[in-house]
Amino acid sequence: MVLALAPLALKALIDRLAGTQGEGTRSFALLDHHVLLLALVYVGALCLGRLLSDFRPLLVAAAEQRLHARLSRRLFGHVLGLPASFHLDRQTGALAHSLTQATTATQVILSALMQALPLAIELGTVVLVLAHLGQPQLVAIFLISGVAYAVIYRGGTLRIRRRGKVVAQGSLAAQAFLADSMLNVETIKCFSAEGVVRQRFIALTEALQSGWVDLHRQRAGLAAASTAVFAVAVTASFVVSLEAVANGTLSVGGFVLTTVYILQMVRPLDTLGGAVRDIGQAIEFIEPARRILDEQVEHAHQRDSAGTQGSKLPSRPLDIRLSGVHFSYAQGTTVLCGLDLHIPAGGTMAIVGPSGSGKSSIARLLLGLIQPTAGQILFGERPLHETCLGDIRAAIGYVPQDVVLFDDTIANNVAIGMPQASQAEVEQACRLAKVHDLIRAQPDGYNTRVGERGLKLSGGERQRIAIARALLRRPSMFLFDEPTSALDSRTEAEVVHDLRRICAGRTTIMITHRLTVARHADRIALLQDGHAVEVGTHQELLLHNGTYARLHRLQAGAEGTAANDGDAGTAT
Repeated sequence: MVLALAPLALKALIDRLAGTQGEGTRSFALLDHHVLLLALVYVGALCLGRLLSDFRPLLVAAAEQRLHARLSRRLFGHVLGLPASFHLDRQTGALAHSLTQATTATQVILSALMQALPLAIELGTVVLVLAHLGQPQLVAIFLISGVAYAVIYRGGTLRIRRRGKVVAQGSLAAQAFLADSMLNVETIKCFSAEGVVRQRFIALTEALQSGWVDLHRQRAGLAAASTAVFAVAVTASFVVSLEAVANGTLSVGGFVLTTVYILQMVRPLDTLGGAVRDIGQAIEFIEPARRILDEQVEHAHQRDSAGTQGSKLPSRPLDIRLSGVHFSYAQGTTVLCGLDLHIPAGGTMAIVGPSGSGKSSIARLLLGLIQPTAGQILFGERPLHETCLGDIRAAIGYVPQDVVLFDDTIANNVAIGMPQASQAEVEQACRLAKVHDLIRAQPDGYNTRVGERGLKLSGGERQRIAIARALLRRPSMFLFDEPTSALDSRTEAEVVHDLRRICAGRTTIMITHRLTVARHADRIALLQDGHAVEVGTHQELLLHNGTYARLHRLQAGAEGTAANDGDAGTAT
């Protein structure tokens, strides 16, 4: 508004100067201080307007950063609350880039909105001043120009949004591929696939580059159209103003005022149009994050469907029952077909079977990471779908088959599920997992950083840290998915011995392909084609002389051959 009023001081200054022409020197001298005052008012108004414009970002910085932080926290928290099935269908790099795009686009929208209000006031002031001059034709030129700008920017913004959508999708694809490649750089190197991966990334970046070029071409076309409107408006105002000066209906100062206003008009109109354009483009960059926010979060923190706290799972060991459980992945691959399985409270059940028989899917079902297609899972008397997933996961000590660690210290990785644990408790859990001595041998001990995904450690070390992580929580139930697959035979025997002692009296499920581990369980279930085809103790299944007995003979023969080869190598 200050910038819009500045030309009024300029008009008064020019009219004052024009009024003194032909008068004596003494008269001009008397008016000199008025001229100087008007000049100072004009310069002061310009400086004040510029200063307020430059300081506007500072005034809104706090609100902008609060909005940025709140949006980041909301998106991050929402993504963490989404079910595992959502993450299985998404790339980590795309999710992270969606968050970055959304927060940046939100800042653009906020900045545009903060500019719009003072500019709208400035334009309204211009219209009032022009109307006060008694030149309706100039007001009409100004209003028609504003309408023309609105029409041009409306159509241009729609086209820019379409190009912005292409750019946003291309950017997500490129960033997702980049993140995926960095996470799998070791595999790329092992297979000499650098060239192939590089070419794929080049193709993605070229598509993104083409999208950006199309987007800027649309922006350039929009700028050219707005410049044409400006040129017509300036020409028409010159003609009308000159004619008014010739007719004596407009003073020289008024001519200067209208000329400055018309020239100055392009700045707020262009800025407003640019704000609309940028908001339209930013909306498309926010769209991927908006679709994520539309996804339904899992009920991990809900006690019951009524929204009340309800009762938690009892702390004592519970029996687990799977009744007629069916499960199929989205691609249509059937994994479990009417599975019936009962794990008694305080007992240990080993689940064995060939690859693809559904062993790991059972672990995901019990943790609520995926939902059964049909059937029911009971913890005690409570169905899984009616139980708070947070309570279930808190009651289960889980050791996954594929152990992934945070890029943090060993101590923090062990305590991820129990951050309030003391150093002594962390070390005790690591002793039970047979990894304490290895950690102490590290240069920084428990403060050693393990690298991204824990890749600075061996597979066996990661697996034992995962066991320690589960033991630290002292859960009422244990769920082990191939807990010793990366361990040597001697360490495996030691860990199994310790696990048997630790898990005594707790409901335990041991998913494994090693029958040397399964034989120590109270009962063993052999899965095949989504069914539990054999269930019993180790001795019962051997006497049954079925599939389990055949697998046992094969593994025992393979282990005996490996032992003999090792002895022969030693003798040599």
